[in-house]
Amino acid sequence: MNRQCNVTKRVRTDAGIRYCPVVLSANGRITPDTVLVNGIPERHREGSYYLEWYEGTKRRRVSVGKNAD
Repeated sequence: MNRQCNVTKRVRTDAGIRYCPVVLSANGRITPDTVLVNGIPERHREGSYYLEWYEGTKRRRVSVGKNAD
């Protein structure tokens, strides 16, 4: 059973609306409003945070709000 989940943020990029991974600070916490777009950190104040995991072969996503806390 897969017991791993990822934190992503749904933001508007040049390519459209995408789910991008969040950037973690040195202490392991989420850096607010910072995501990786094509491997490069960018500030995006818009969007919502999501938890993402797999149940078997199906990807599941649940919105957890607009605040990084």
